[in-house]
Amino acid sequence: SFSWYTSTNFIVHGITFLSLPLFTRLLSTDNFGKASLFNSWVAIITIFIGLNVDASVGRAKLDFPERFNQFCSSITFLSLSIFSVFFLFILILQHHFSYLIGFPKHIVALLAIAAFCSFIKNLFLTKKRFEYHYKKASALSILFSISSVILSIPLIFAFNNHDAYIGRVLGQHLIIIFFACCILLTLIKKRCLIKIEYWKYAICLSVPLILHNISSIINGQLDKIVINYYLGDSPTGIYSFAYSIGMIAKILKDSFFQAWTPWFYRHMSNKNHSQIIKRATDIKNIYSVIFISVALISPELVKIMSSKDYWSGIVLLPWIFLAYYFEFLASFEAYSHLYHKKTFIVSIISLTTAVLNIILNIVLIPSYGIIAAAISTALTFLVYAILIYLSQNVIQKKSVFRLSFYTEKFWIIGFSLFILIFFQDSFLIRLTTIFIITSIFGYNLKKSFYSQ
Repeated sequence: SFSWYTSTNFIVHGITFLSLPLFTRLLSTDNFGKASLFNSWVAIITIFIGLNVDASVGRAKLDFPERFNQFCSSITFLSLSIFSVFFLFILILQHHFSYLIGFPKHIVALLAIAAFCSFIKNLFLTKKRFEYHYKKASALSILFSISSVILSIPLIFAFNNHDAYIGRVLGQHLIIIFFACCILLTLIKKRCLIKIEYWKYAICLSVPLILHNISSIINGQLDKIVINYYLGDSPTGIYSFAYSIGMIAKILKDSFFQAWTPWFYRHMSNKNHSQIIKRATDIKNIYSVIFISVALISPELVKIMSSKDYWSGIVLLPWIFLAYYFEFLASFEAYSHLYHKKTFIVSIISLTTAVLNIILNIVLIPSYGIIAAAISTALTFLVYAILIYLSQNVIQKKSVFRLSFYTEKFWIIGFSLFILIFFQDSFLIRLTTIFIITSIFGYNLKKSFYSQ
């Protein structure tokens, strides 16, 4: 399943990534920024709209192995009930929400529906992942990605140039809305709907993680909102596109950890710590090789994937990639916290770093522009990685990872990003760096393979 998830995620996000040249030419930087801003708000609302109960699915598979389907059906109905109240609230205060987020009133309603349907999609795919139905989950993910591109093209042309972003967001979310309606019927029909035991379990486990998830969204999305507020749609579009280039690092991280989480939970239950450390080290080395290679060719990717209107975002790339690497390292301890049901601690750490990110963005962006947003995000993820490590290793003393796991060879990452900053115009130097570093990590992976 590990290689299957990794391949599927690369296909799914690869489709999105390879479609960037198309959409950067169909959409102006203003419209690209508005579409990115819409999806940022969807990501934020998705967390609240179902009380984040999908976060309880993984642990519930261990605690309710014989009643797992009933559990999922019950929390789906719970989320539907919450959404019904929330949507009524949105409709009543539609004018105020429109003013708050900067979109027309009819877009506010679409945003709420898109957020709930994204939540249902995430819940269903999480359920399938922990049931090891990876082929079905993978097929659906690929379908969503392909449909998003195909539907977006005619819908963009259906709107005038000023509102072309509406066609893009409709293309992204219509297929998910249709799918969510089907899933609601299949999960709820003829199954357990109201079960207080399941609701209490899901809420107690998931609600504390709302702070964590909203903090993660703030760290990943608030910068776009602040840039849009202070600088406008066009800088938001340039910044969002630059982050899309860095998305390759996130794709790889998400792919690894989607497959890693069920495996990690199972081996933690068996106290097989040595196997966990060995597998994690291999993952870190493989990730680092791909991460460095992509980061060092990213200036060329920007020029291939976009028109010159977006090229000013190249200076953001080193900081964007650094933020993603800190997030990757922190994920090992974050999932360890979740296994031990220490969701509240994760939430407090996430909230702390989110507040730091808010302060840095508000203070620095008006004076220093979009580069300040990228640097602020990298610093925030560094603080997050440090705090979550200290929590697990110093305070709770439950981690299977030691400091050396994180610091070993980190100088290579730093050196690579140094080359990216100061040699953006020298492809030959960056290519030589890739070859040298790949050889170093390749040697370590070869030693690990033969030691098995």
